[in-house]
Amino acid sequence: MTLASRAISRSLVLFAFSLTATVAAAAPKFSALDVFQLEYASDPQISPDGQQVVYVRQTNDIMTDSTRSNLWIVDSDGENHRPLLSGRSDYSSPRWSPDGSRIAYLSDAEGSQQLYVRWMDTGQTALVTNLQKSPQSLSWSPDGSMLAFSMQVPVSTEPLAKPPAKPKGAEWAEPFKVIDRVYYRADGAGYLEPAYSHIFIVPSDGGTAHQLTQGDFNHNGTVSFTPDASEIVFAANRQDNWEHDPRESDIYSIALDSGEMTRLTDRDGPDGQPVVSPNGRLIAYVGFDEQNRGYENSLLYVMNRDGSNVRALTADLDRAVGTPRWNSNSNGIFVSYDDRGLRRIALVTLNGDITTYDHDLGGETLGR
Repeated sequence: MTLASRAISRSLVLFAFSLTATVAAAAPKFSALDVFQLEYASDPQISPDGQQVVYVRQTNDIMTDSTRSNLWIVDSDGENHRPLLSGRSDYSSPRWSPDGSRIAYLSDAEGSQQLYVRWMDTGQTALVTNLQKSPQSLSWSPDGSMLAFSMQVPVSTEPLAKPPAKPKGAEWAEPFKVIDRVYYRADGAGYLEPAYSHIFIVPSDGGTAHQLTQGDFNHNGTVSFTPDASEIVFAANRQDNWEHDPRESDIYSIALDSGEMTRLTDRDGPDGQPVVSPNGRLIAYVGFDEQNRGYENSLLYVMNRDGSNVRALTADLDRAVGTPRWNSNSNGIFVSYDDRGLRRIALVTLNGDITTYDHDLGGETLGR
């Protein structure tokens, strides 16, 4: 190669590097404001006949620096994708009635967040509640006559010491905050007001909400009716030292007519996400024996409706399972679990046989 050829080759290489750097510099980059262009779907709810899916469509509002939630509906084959409840107000937590004729949901359309019911054939909507706090964890009774939910009930506490009265017209600093509870703040929520979460029921066509649970305890998470709608099954930590043992919880049932509460599980370790089988004979739930270690796999358990004959179905699966759902025949439970960074769905029979469906499922939120 001659000196001239070498010079031309070097020039071409330098030109290529320069062109690449120029293109790279001109390429658009991800900026902080791009987060307002992101949308995602969450909380999908399949209709009882399997023909439609209602979900929460999350958008980010650049004018208010907040996330807006609307309800959209789509056929199970992906057709007829359209808004169901959309606007500047928030709509969330859609739940189909057992016969598929109605949808219960939460909205702040009239100021505070309340429970609504919408008739799917006509679009008529009823305001069901007039609550002071936001309801959570909606669940229909099997006959569609009632809705169960959990809600924070504020409690009044006496301060350790009362400040002196300030003189008329005086301008003092903001009063000090006295914290006398172990569980006083939560990640993402900040400082918590003194309150306890309790379970309520309300007629699905409107009326006064009735508080079922009592006491200075929190009753959160999944609420499941028995098929005859005589009882509700839930998880709670009702131990005297519950604030000092945050991972502990047990499964309870409560009779709707008398309010009598029965403790169904009793062990050192968390039990949660209870779901009553369609035939009413069994209860599926997840939990583990407390070993005082940083992490434990949550196993799938089943027990008789009275709490007897407890057995683990996924003890041989080295994965933590969750979100149990019975199949229609009451002989198997669908669960989800993470495997090597991918979400899996599996059907677990009452004999412990596991069938995994080969679908790689993603999450439903953008996380942090």
